[in-house]
Amino acid sequence: MNNRKVAFGVGLVVVVAVCVCVALVSGTSAAPAKPATSQPTATTPTEAELLAITKARCISCHPAACKNVTEMKNKSWIVPGQPDKSKLYTILGKTKKPGTYHDVTAKEKVTIHDFIVALGKPATKPTSQPAYTGATKK
Repeated sequence: MNNRKVAFGVGLVVVVAVCVCVALVSGTSAAPAKPATSQPTATTPTEAELLAITKARCISCHPAACKNVTEMKNKSWIVPGQPDKSKLYTILGKTKKPGTYHDVTAKEKVTIHDFIVALGKPATKPTSQPAYTGATKK
């Protein structure tokens, strides 16, 4: 009877091992998926990228407001860290005059959103520790 218990235990281990291998091969895991967040993309857009969009899409009708990011902040077109309160973001796709739309591509809209979000984040400070050089003391 003891041999039956050992055989059952070995069989159970084999079944579990096969299930784990199948899960790994198929790309699934037991860990729950993390929810999507509205974090900036892998690279935060630069001021130059934002100004390229405003130059191409906005400056012809809004020359005073689109000179630079500081001017956009002063005129409340950008509220750092809050795209939903920033006129530059909330006006996108809305009609203001007959035949005039504030249209941008989906990629440009994401760039504007991510740039405004990044403005609200504190600047990173350099660490006080020197970088590791790989040298060892003797």
